[in-house]
Amino acid sequence: MSTISISAYYCRVCDAVSGFVKTFFAAGIHQFKIVALSRAAGELALAGYHEHAAQLVRDISRLNEEAEL
Repeated sequence: MSTISISAYYCRVCDAVSGFVKTFFAAGIHQFKIVALSRAAGELALAGYHEHAAQLVRDISRLNEEAEL
């Protein structure tokens, strides 16, 4: 193998690993947003702010729809 073919091989591997890591962390951040909004909606509902809690639930639904696309 020449230096050019070795370099091209490692670039493809690095691109594949980079893509996986970006996707993995983006999914993790999305899940943390869902958990945070769910907890906030629950606390708001307990405090009597039902309309604000309902708005957060709608935001959670919107985030889930965006993730499915």
